[in-house]
Amino acid sequence: MIDVDLFLTAEHAFYEKPRPAEKVCIRPAIIEFPFCDSVTVDGVANAELEEVVARLGHGVIEGLQRHEDGRYEINGEFGTVFVHAERPLLRLKGH
Repeated sequence: MIDVDLFLTAEHAFYEKPRPAEKVCIRPAIIEFPFCDSVTVDGVANAELEEVVARLGHGVIEGLQRHEDGRYEINGEFGTVFVHAERPLLRLKGH
C-alpha cells in the first residue's frame, strides 16, 4: 500500500470546496496492490519490507504505468519501483 495525497478537481465525486486555509482540494488516499508477488526498487528485487520503505522515503509520484508483462512501474523523486501484482485499487481515506 502507498499513502498518497490526491489533488481532486471539481468534477470528482469526492471533491469538496477547499477550506479557508486551503487553495485546492487535497484528500488522503491509498494505492493498494492486492496479491503482490514482488517489488523491485532501483534494481533490488524482493528486499525485506523495511529495506524497501527505507529506500523509498517520501516524494512525488511522477508516473504510474502498466507494462505488457503485468508489472506496474512507479516513478518519482524516490526512484523507480516495479510491482508485480493484480490491478491496483485507489481508496480515499474516510470514504
